[in-house]
Amino acid sequence: MNADHRFRPGKSGNPTGRPKGTGDPVKLIKPHLRTIVERCLAAALQGDVNAASAVLGYYASLKKS
Repeated sequence: MNADHRFRPGKSGNPTGRPKGTGDPVKLIKPHLRTIVERCLAAALQGDVNAASAVLGYYASLKKS
C-alpha cells in the first residue's frame, strides 16, 4: 500500500456502503426527542456543564432562526 494513500486510487474504503434497513438517523431519533431534551435539561439543571452547553447552544440556534 502506498504510504501517501490510505486506499488505492479509484477504490472506495466502503464498497458495499451502509447496510440496508439502518434507516435515517433523524427518523430514528425523532420519536425520542422530547425525552432526550428533558433529560439533557435535567442534567444541565443539576450542574452537568456539557448538558448545559448543549441546551444553551440549542436555544441560541432557535433564537437565530
